[in-house]
Amino acid sequence: MKHIWLENYRCFRERQEARLSPLTLLVGDNSTGKTSFLAMIRALWDIAYRHRVPNFKEEPYDLGSFDEIAHHRGGRSGGATSFASGFEIASGSRPAANWSVEFSKRGTAPMPVKRQLANEQGNLWVEHRDNESKVWLGTPRGEFVVPMPLAIVGDQLPPLLVHLSHNDVPTMPKQHYEAIKQLVHLAAALRPYQPPHAGAPVRSKPHRTYDPARVARDPEGDYVPMFLANQYFENKKHWVRLVG
Repeated sequence: MKHIWLENYRCFRERQEARLSPLTLLVGDNSTGKTSFLAMIRALWDIAYRHRVPNFKEEPYDLGSFDEIAHHRGGRSGGATSFASGFEIASGSRPAANWSVEFSKRGTAPMPVKRQLANEQGNLWVEHRDNESKVWLGTPRGEFVVPMPLAIVGDQLPPLLVHLSHNDVPTMPKQHYEAIKQLVHLAAALRPYQPPHAGAPVRSKPHRTYDPARVARDPEGDYVPMFLANQYFENKKHWVRLVG
C-alpha cells in the first residue's frame, strides 16, 4: 500500500489522502480519526487480499453500525448514504494499480457494494445493488458487461477472472481483454508478503508500555515503543528501512 484515501467516512467528510511508508505513525488528539484510519486499512486488506466482507466491529476497532461509521453532515442533511475508500499498490518499475471500494448500508452494517481495480491499461469492477450483481470490464475503447452467470461466480475480482475467458466477452477486442487480465495478475504480483500490521493508539500505561520484557505484538499497541527502541539500537539497517 503506497497511499490510502477516504471519503464520507467517520470524521473524514471530504476526500482525504495519506501517504503510507514502511512505518507510519499517527499522532493526534482524541476523536481526530486515528482509530478510524487503522480500521479502514484492515477493511481494505480484508476485501482486496483476504476476499472477505470486512467486520467494522472486530476488535480492537469496534466502530459500531453503518450510521455510526458513515459521516454525519448534521442538520437536515443527516448522514451520508455511502462511504468509500481505496489504496494504491506499486512496486519498482511496475505500473501502479488502484483498489477502491464503496460501502452502503445493508441492515445495520456497512457492506461493500462496488469494488474496482484499475490502472492505465483499464479497469475491472463488480457491483452489487438491489440483490443484483453486475461486472464490467473497462478499456479505452469502452465498457463491456460480463454475462450474469459469470457475475455470480464470485464477488471478488481475482477469483472471478479465473472463471472468465475471452469467449465470455466476445464484443471486447481480444487485446483489450488481455490487458485486463494483466491488470489482475499485476495486483496479485504486488501483494505484500505480509499484511500491514496496525496497532491501536498506545495508552498511558508506562509500567507496561516500556517493560523491556514485552515486545510481542498485541492489538493495543503496548509493544510499539520497545519494538522501535530495539530496532534503533540493535538493527540499524532495518531501522533505516522503517523510517525511509
